[in-house]
Amino acid sequence: MSKLRINKQTKPGQEVVLVSIDSAKNENQAYCVLSNDQAEIPSFKFSNEHSGFVEFGAQIRAFASQHGKSQVWLGIESTSTYGKPLIHFACQQGWEVRWVNPVHTYRMKEIHDNTPDKNDAKDTYIISELMSMGKLLQYNKRDTLSEELRSLHRHRHQLTKQLTQLCNRAESLAAEAFPELPKLVKRGLRSKTIWHILEHCPLPADILSKEESWLAERLKKASCGQFKGKRVKELINKAQYSTGYCPNPIATRQRFKGMASNFICFAGRLRSVKLKWKNC
Repeated sequence: MSKLRINKQTKPGQEVVLVSIDSAKNENQAYCVLSNDQAEIPSFKFSNEHSGFVEFGAQIRAFASQHGKSQVWLGIESTSTYGKPLIHFACQQGWEVRWVNPVHTYRMKEIHDNTPDKNDAKDTYIISELMSMGKLLQYNKRDTLSEELRSLHRHRHQLTKQLTQLCNRAESLAAEAFPELPKLVKRGLRSKTIWHILEHCPLPADILSKEESWLAERLKKASCGQFKGKRVKELINKAQYSTGYCPNPIATRQRFKGMASNFICFAGRLRSVKLKWKNC
């Protein structure tokens, strides 16, 4: 089996200014040093806003110009979430962005000062050390289509996970209140028909209180004509001889109704995401 190959970077040359970043929600910590360690800007903070980015960019450009350097490398941990706007800003400035493995950062902490203590200034210094050693990964900026597909894929995965968790919770509740219900349809709690029943008459007593004609009409419409006739009678029969036990019917009905609303919402959003995926 072939292994995944990551394009690792070599050590920076003499014409490079190394800028290491420890990103956070409100403020970023930065440390700037020449690749030959002859000059540096001590660790400083700047806000995660436009004014902070502009001030940060001006300071780095002035430092590079002062020492006659033509390249700027910005190093940041690859798991950084708050640093994405800053990465976009760096690309606009013509700087090169490099990923640093957070595992390497963690391991270097004890080597730096023999303690595993964490602080922003220390992290930026360690990231800078890793950059000077060439322990980097290349940042490949994706085109718009690739970013759209990647984002849609993640959103689809999250919605699928939420839908599965919702079905699992409903199945656990139904196993107590009406265990025969999910077995009526092959797809179980993935079926819109079952969720329609759970929304309007989730308990055996609720089904038995409805007229057969009312059930047949509602379920035929909900299932696009698939659930009718014998299947409606089977539902009534299952409700009549159900082994379910529900000591709190009011709360159970409310829970099923809320779950049904969430199922309709998640299923609709999932269909929309899949459609947009195909149209990309």
